[in-house]
Amino acid sequence: MNLVRNLMCLARRKHSIVTLNLIQYLYLVIPNHNPAHIAAHPPPPEILSKLQNDGIGRSSDPRAPNCLQPSTIPPMTSLKGKTALVTGASKGIGKAIALAFGEAGANVVATGRNQAEIFEVTATISTRGSNAIGVTADLGIESDIADLANSAVKEFGGVDILVNNAGIIQPRIQVKDLESDLWREILNVNLTGSFLITQKLLPGMIERGYGKIINISSIGGRKGGAGRSAYRVTKAGLISFTESLAAEVHEHGINVNAICPGGTDTEGFREIFNTVGRSENPKLMDPAEIAEVALFLASDASSAVTGTAIDSFGSGNPLFS
Repeated sequence: MNLVRNLMCLARRKHSIVTLNLIQYLYLVIPNHNPAHIAAHPPPPEILSKLQNDGIGRSSDPRAPNCLQPSTIPPMTSLKGKTALVTGASKGIGKAIALAFGEAGANVVATGRNQAEIFEVTATISTRGSNAIGVTADLGIESDIADLANSAVKEFGGVDILVNNAGIIQPRIQVKDLESDLWREILNVNLTGSFLITQKLLPGMIERGYGKIINISSIGGRKGGAGRSAYRVTKAGLISFTESLAAEVHEHGINVNAICPGGTDTEGFREIFNTVGRSENPKLMDPAEIAEVALFLASDASSAVTGTAIDSFGSGNPLFS
């Protein structure tokens, strides 16, 4: 798909080429994007000429002489030169996001409550060639949040991308049986913690005129569920927080979005729902799938997206049941 991506990139840059021919060509190659097919159906001359004039070369693959060289166009999802802070990064979705951001070239600040697990994540990122530090922190403790923000700024000078992923997931407990201390703990970590770390890092983003904030909500944030009141209140709250904050900071060049994952094969999901994961329920998503959505939102490819909650339900989408 490199050729198609390059053409779409070209169209996005609003070059003066024949739009109708471009659209017709995309319709031709998208369903059949193997090299032999593309070689048999090169781009219209005016498109190819414009691409070559812009310094975009051809592939060295003899089977596809008119394929464009992908290395000549920077990937839209590159995070090189950016610093990302990911909470709840020791496992599950947070870990997958931290690793994906490292692969994309970001400096990564990974945080969680388990020091050994966090340092394992940062060691992996460092081994793969990106800078990473691990900070042990409990998002339910305000002083830990302040220390976390200060550590990120001290190490990398600021944070460009914030992923609020840390959260507590509860077993099914009816409201009549839910202890007030557990209610407060879940709201404190899942919702208040996200608010506080955002508040700490927001002034730096405003000063630089740039920022990407991604709140990890849930399919459970879209509607209530028996025995799930505290957790789902926080996830619904994150969606509203996303929309409200996006309206406040858009003028400063900061995008704020949420992701609402469906069932995902994480350690927390397995423990709470007493399952062995995807081998038992193939509809569960891999955390890496959610990381790809987060990578898009963290990158310049999502410049037109803010104030949005993306439903990432995978095969478990309620529409399919």
